[in-house]
Amino acid sequence: MGKLALILILLTTISLTGCTGVAKLGWAGTMVYEYTAEVEGVDVDHAVLFVGTMKGELAAYDLLNAHAPLWALPLDGTALFGPPVASGDHIYIGTYGGNVYKLAVDNSEAPVPAPMGDQIVGGVAVGSDRVFVGTSDGVLHALNADNMEEAWRYPDEGTLTDRIWGTPIVDEIGGMVYFGAFDRKFYALDASNGSEAWTFEARGAIAGKPLIYNDKVYFGAFDRKFYALNKTDGTTAWATPFTAGNWFWTEPVVFDGTIYVGCLDHSVYALDAVTGAVESTYKTDSPITSPPVIAGDKLIVASNSGKVYARDVTNLASEKWPVFNLGESIQSPISVYADFVYVYGLNQTLTARWLTTGGQSGWSVNTGL
Repeated sequence: MGKLALILILLTTISLTGCTGVAKLGWAGTMVYEYTAEVEGVDVDHAVLFVGTMKGELAAYDLLNAHAPLWALPLDGTALFGPPVASGDHIYIGTYGGNVYKLAVDNSEAPVPAPMGDQIVGGVAVGSDRVFVGTSDGVLHALNADNMEEAWRYPDEGTLTDRIWGTPIVDEIGGMVYFGAFDRKFYALDASNGSEAWTFEARGAIAGKPLIYNDKVYFGAFDRKFYALNKTDGTTAWATPFTAGNWFWTEPVVFDGTIYVGCLDHSVYALDAVTGAVESTYKTDSPITSPPVIAGDKLIVASNSGKVYARDVTNLASEKWPVFNLGESIQSPISVYADFVYVYGLNQTLTARWLTTGGQSGWSVNTGL
């Protein structure tokens, strides 16, 4: 599939999703959260798989009790594109209807939406006592995490010249928030007040979530380039950005000094974090918009066609277990917990595979039923 065809599909899906209040398709996907809660004076450990479903619900499954369903909560009836995010006792998620929800991890509180004024396509970020989210009208909103009231917005008047579909990232040590936009710019703001520290201009739109590692921030763009910038001043950290065969529309991950990122050219790349040199690469069967995940000695990545690959994290040319085909497109993030890999497809199949072999575990549900 060419990049134009894929982007048209994505743009058409997002344009039609949720705008009538009937269609609810989205690809928010999964997140595993471990926490401890006091029950009758005793601390009880929990491990929960949270899923932003294709039909616009937030669902929870008990990973310590045979994947037992805990609850499924409808939100505002529109799509969910960004995955849920956990912090403390709460879960945060944005909807295409333009609301950010704060929910108790045990569903003990009624969720209250915080309206943002326009559609949310990216995910939310939580840090520095704030919840950050971008909207399709070109505004980055910062909410107080406790009461969900707006602390500041950027720009403080008006909007950017194009959409914010990427998920921001917070650097709590440096007190900054970073994000990219369709106006081809990458922004660094003071997380406490929204003042602009610096901007960097790429040659294509930026829709993926950045990565902060050591003193740099990494991201890919629609100009086929993957960038590394010094996070304090926005100057380029590599002699030249890495150039792939197509656009980047997913977030990178890092392990032991190596950056891993999937691309619409079907490939996943391992890049030296200091220099940007290619350490290894692997070509899948179709474009990659689901971020890779690292589990032990494996890098696990899904392609748009529905195939899931496990490669050796030290050498992507080496296979760790045979490819399996979910049988439906995958654009949601993959999650890993204990012995399982959790995969969610566009036909609403949520399944657990064995981390050691990639084989079927026996647990699979369809969240649309």
